[in-house]
Amino acid sequence: LCVDKCPLDPDYFGEDLNDGKRKCVSQCTLTDVYADPITRTCIKQCNYAEGYFGYSTTRRCVLKCPVGYGNPVTKLCTSACPESPIQTYGDNLTSTCVYRCPNNTYGDKTL
Repeated sequence: LCVDKCPLDPDYFGEDLNDGKRKCVSQCTLTDVYADPITRTCIKQCNYAEGYFGYSTTRRCVLKCPVGYGNPVTKLCTSACPESPIQTYGDNLTSTCVYRCPNNTYGDKTL
C-alpha cells in the first residue's frame, strides 16, 4: 500500500533508499540520516529549531541525548562539548552544550 506518511504504530519512517526505492522502515538504514518524529521520514539533519539532536547509536532525532550532550553546532549528540571555535560546557540539566552556564553554575573545562 502506498501511503503519504509512514505510521506511528508501528513506529516507521519513510526512507529514500540508494536503489531509488522509497519505503517505510523501523530504523533508518543509511549512515547519514536520522528518523524524524515530526515528518516521519529519515532526514539528514534533525530539526534543531524544535530542540532535536541526531543520536548516532539509534539513528533517531531525540529531544534529550541519552548519553552526553546535544551539540548546537553539529546538531548531534556528542560525548564531550566542543572547545573550538568557541568554548562550550555541558549543562547537566538540559543535556546540551551551552556557551554560558545557567545561573548559579560555572563552566569548568577540566571536567
